[in-house]
Amino acid sequence: MMSALKGFIGEMKLRLAMFFLLGSQYKVLSNVTVKFDNGATSQIDHVVVSPYGIFVIEVKNYSGNITINDNSAYWTQSFGHTSYDFYNPLKQNNGHLGALRYLLKSKDYPMINVLSFVGRATFKNSAIPSCMATSVYGTIRLIKSYKDRVMSPADIIIAYKHIETRRMPNTWRTKRIHLKNVRGS
Repeated sequence: MMSALKGFIGEMKLRLAMFFLLGSQYKVLSNVTVKFDNGATSQIDHVVVSPYGIFVIEVKNYSGNITINDNSAYWTQSFGHTSYDFYNPLKQNNGHLGALRYLLKSKDYPMINVLSFVGRATFKNSAIPSCMATSVYGTIRLIKSYKDRVMSPADIIIAYKHIETRRMPNTWRTKRIHLKNVRGS
């Protein structure tokens, strides 16, 4: 329960920062849940539709020391002599990009994988991937670092509306369905 609360707080911190620090040309959707034909679901923390592409953002509100291995299925979080493995969030978010492509069947919009660590984690002896930010403001800087316009105003409206209308409703019921799918029960 505590990790779910930490995750929610991390997502809200980034959501508020995007609301206040990104301009009106950035359209933000949060908690986008995609349902596949087979009943499986994928929940994306944030999607930002902009002239610079569609940013698909996975948020982690972690503390401790994080050991990154881009190619490994798991990364490690450690606190002194205690460590925990967690699924590689880059691979997790690659799945989210696939889910968003599934949702946007009609178009192949340019998508950017963004991993946002918003907690007090440190990254020792690890090369930080270029698609990863280690703070809320770092995430805003990463998004704003994209300068090439790759989507027209019409594309932005169409993509945003398709995501908004084709996603599952952003409700507690949807969250329960997704958690049930994740747990496999």
